[in-house]
Amino acid sequence: MAIGFPAKYEKTVEMHLDRAVLREAIEGVLDTLGWSYRSDTADEFTARAPLTGFSWGERVTIHLSYDGVVSVKSKCEGVMFQIFDWGKNKQNVDSFFDLLAVKAPRVSLVSSLDEKQYFDKDGKTPLQRALANDEGE
Repeated sequence: MAIGFPAKYEKTVEMHLDRAVLREAIEGVLDTLGWSYRSDTADEFTARAPLTGFSWGERVTIHLSYDGVVSVKSKCEGVMFQIFDWGKNKQNVDSFFDLLAVKAPRVSLVSSLDEKQYFDKDGKTPLQRALANDEGE
């Protein structure tokens, strides 16, 4: 449980991935969590975690630096006098990084696949070529 005015929690993780991959993964994580968000710049996101029984909602800011380092800060919103967060800010940040650890490698893998290696000069996939060969025999 964080105590502060307002209560907040922040964490920074080095991801060792391309920034474009991380941007796409971050957007996917925010969508998965159901947090409304905006991106003022390509490397900064501001999200809003919804109200719960333990909080009036939190503002989550995500910053992506040039070297693939992701910093996330969750801060209580709504009530000016909320100095206890009952662990909600830490839960927000941990949930974000847990999902990012799963989603970022998937996005990286998909983006690294070169479509041209699968299509021939006529635009046919390996399956289409195999079916055409079976029909031709």
